[in-house]
Amino acid sequence: MHTWRIFLWISLIVCSISCSLMAQSPVRRVQGKVFNHQNVPVEAALVFITKDSSDVPLQFTQTDQVGHFVLEVEYDSACWINVRFLGFEPYKHLVSPNDSIGLRVELIQAPYDLNEVVIKEKAPAIVEKSDTLKYNLKYFRDSSEYNVEDLLRKLPGIQINNNGSIMVNGKALSKVLVEGEDVFGGKYTIGTRNMRALTIDAVEVIDHHQENPVLKGVKHSEDIVLNLKFSKNTKQSLGGALELGLGAGHEAKYELHSNLFSLANKSKFYWLNSFGNTGTQYSPEEMDATYGSSDSGYKLESPFTNIYLNPTNIDNPGLSAPFVNNSITNFSTLRSIFNLNKNWKLKLNTTMSNLKDKQYTEYGQTFLLDADLYGIRTTQQRQIGIFSGQGEAQLIQTNPDATRSFFSNITWNTSENQGIQAINQYFKNQNKNLASDQRISLGELAISGVFSQKIKKNSVSQLQFNYFNGFSRQHLQGQNLALARFWQLDSSLTYFSESIQTPYQEGNLFLRQIWAWNHLNLELESKAIAGQSTLDVHLALSQQPNDSLARIFLTENPSKIGQQALQQVIKLNGVIWKKNEYSVQGQLGTQQFFPNLGSRLNLNYAKVLTQFSHHFSDGGTASLSYQYAQRPISTQALLQSYYLIDAYNLRYKNPQAFSSAGQRLTIFYNRRNNESFLFHYFTLIADFNTRGWQDSLYFFNSLQVAQPYFTKGNYNAWASFRLEKFFSQLKLNFKIGLVVNQSKQIIGVANNNTPLFGQGIKAIADFTKSLGDHFKINFDQEFELNENYSNIPQWGRNQLFKWRLNLGPYWQNKQWLVALRFNRNFFVVNHQQKIDLISTSLKIRKNLMIRKNNNYHLTLDIYNLQNTKQFKSTFKSDYFLYQSVVEAIPAFAVLKIDIPL
Repeated sequence: MHTWRIFLWISLIVCSISCSLMAQSPVRRVQGKVFNHQNVPVEAALVFITKDSSDVPLQFTQTDQVGHFVLEVEYDSACWINVRFLGFEPYKHLVSPNDSIGLRVELIQAPYDLNEVVIKEKAPAIVEKSDTLKYNLKYFRDSSEYNVEDLLRKLPGIQINNNGSIMVNGKALSKVLVEGEDVFGGKYTIGTRNMRALTIDAVEVIDHHQENPVLKGVKHSEDIVLNLKFSKNTKQSLGGALELGLGAGHEAKYELHSNLFSLANKSKFYWLNSFGNTGTQYSPEEMDATYGSSDSGYKLESPFTNIYLNPTNIDNPGLSAPFVNNSITNFSTLRSIFNLNKNWKLKLNTTMSNLKDKQYTEYGQTFLLDADLYGIRTTQQRQIGIFSGQGEAQLIQTNPDATRSFFSNITWNTSENQGIQAINQYFKNQNKNLASDQRISLGELAISGVFSQKIKKNSVSQLQFNYFNGFSRQHLQGQNLALARFWQLDSSLTYFSESIQTPYQEGNLFLRQIWAWNHLNLELESKAIAGQSTLDVHLALSQQPNDSLARIFLTENPSKIGQQALQQVIKLNGVIWKKNEYSVQGQLGTQQFFPNLGSRLNLNYAKVLTQFSHHFSDGGTASLSYQYAQRPISTQALLQSYYLIDAYNLRYKNPQAFSSAGQRLTIFYNRRNNESFLFHYFTLIADFNTRGWQDSLYFFNSLQVAQPYFTKGNYNAWASFRLEKFFSQLKLNFKIGLVVNQSKQIIGVANNNTPLFGQGIKAIADFTKSLGDHFKINFDQEFELNENYSNIPQWGRNQLFKWRLNLGPYWQNKQWLVALRFNRNFFVVNHQQKIDLISTSLKIRKNLMIRKNNNYHLTLDIYNLQNTKQFKSTFKSDYFLYQSVVEAIPAFAVLKIDIPL
């Protein structure tokens, strides 16, 4: 009850603040028509409102095809309406509140030659033309932006998640372009989090982006991309920055960041290198994330790779990386594009990362009735090492008239993961020293290509091929005193090793035909797939590690699974009256699996997706979509997988398929007003009677469901609302959001079907207020309440309450920046397990002008966990007390110098 009171109390405060802010300035509508001296409506005339005779606009717009204009202004007194149009005298007229409706503006032709007319007007903050929305950054900069992501956070209608993924008014961004070129692919955070904000001249949001020029005007695209425009001086020379940092704390801190880029007309490249141990470097986990959609559909996405062993992970209790991650990280990537001539383009990308980390943890379990009777404590020293490398080459050919194109792509990936843990168990004054060593090696080679040929002006044919060859080698070895007793074997054979190899091959071929008639698009696709999976497992026992004598081998014969599939796809997209869009997509196919290349298993499947969208004249969109799938469609052919029952036991088999079947209904609505800086959207997703394999689920302390698990008869409803408003007069950015979900699942575990219910709510509030020209304050908070329960009484309820608060006042001028960040993370599980983490960070930056037009930055960063030296967690059941402790990182400081190049 106390938790709910806090939640309701703070929510009321947030709502009252937003209501009071909105109520401070009543909205007044001014509308009318503009005519020329011949009484003909004037289109595209500039109309703006000023509160006095000055030229500082409150709002502005342009007249439509019939000369009509509408303005909403937060000013309730008399104001001046201004109209500008080339070749006519400027128009200015005082308008009272009662005179704001049905205005008639008659322009007088200018008496002088047009060559002598000089009109100086301020460019609008946001300009919308066709499918492109352009932000004039001078309205949003305040000199506190360090990288591009800092700048994007201040643009109305653009939302950035904690992992760096970007959304534009509720829709996921596909890519971030650099001067119209796709330099980063789906991994655009390497640019948005490292490129300096001062190098950006403008930001464009492009809707319905089509990368393949042959398909423009023929195939409808829903992709949204962001295009970064750079200043002329930046494009003509080598740009970038070098950042060096040294610090002190519990251990020596150091970091090195360097990023270079060149944006010449014929070639572009970007190189990023990050090295250090402060937790602010790039990590392999960040590079594994790909945001938005796939790369135009012509590259083969890697089939699902099963990782059965998970090298010892590092626990993160919910704080940002500098407070929990003391790893040594070395990351480097090179992204390049070469325009060989007008018809040929070559892309070359390479990436390398290496991470080493360690952590100390302790677990305890005590019998509450008599602690002397039973008590066990386990300490672990864990180390992980991750190395990964990637190479990619892409060749693109497009003929001058955009009637033919060829895309080819070759990607190679490799990674080596290792986890080592030393385990000490203390039970009734008896110690057991155990250890384990886990290694995973992964390799992938993917080759793909697509040929597009325009048959007629409204028809395109495509031929696409993909080939994938991957392997996974995994090895686990360790010491387990309980293992020998479990098998009733020689008790001296206490060391075991297990290896798994899973090579996989797949090839597929696509034939695709696309037609366009007026506003209608039709696409037919035939797809053929052939693949083979292999599973090879070996297990051995010995008296000593890596001992070749006195061993017992248990080897399973390699199992092979073949796959063949034929699939037919039909897609229908269209536009009605240029405001209504509809889409119908259907898939129909059959799959054949060959377990051990012997018996045959046939699976038929079908999938239908329909969508209808309406675009409002003032920039809003409403859409309704429905999806139906008849049967799960597996990406990889029912590959048998092994999972540990516990840390010291064997594994068992379980078939899996990772796509779901069922029905889904989606309702989406968004509106935007570029003149008043108001953006909001609403999304509702409902799933009905879905079934399929899902990832691991952790429910209650006494039950852990091994992944994957099969669910059926599932129902889920998820609703999200977000509103963003920029109050120009108050210099206030205000954002609120709400997410509500309700679900029901029937999970299958150990041949039992168990219903599981869930519900949750999440609310966010974020506002930034300018106090004068140099001081700002940012307030960001998030509430989350989740509950899972079953109809089995002994399982009880699993409840989680989470509250996160960020408070960040900062002051800056041309020479200094001082920013303080206060963060609090509060968790409560089942009203018993509590975690309260308070952290602060201080940033002091000095701008040094050593050479003209060359700003150096000297920065001091200080990090501190104020209320804890260890992350402690406790939980009580009816008879036992469980405790866990994770080592925290002590306070440290880093002094950095940023040198522009």
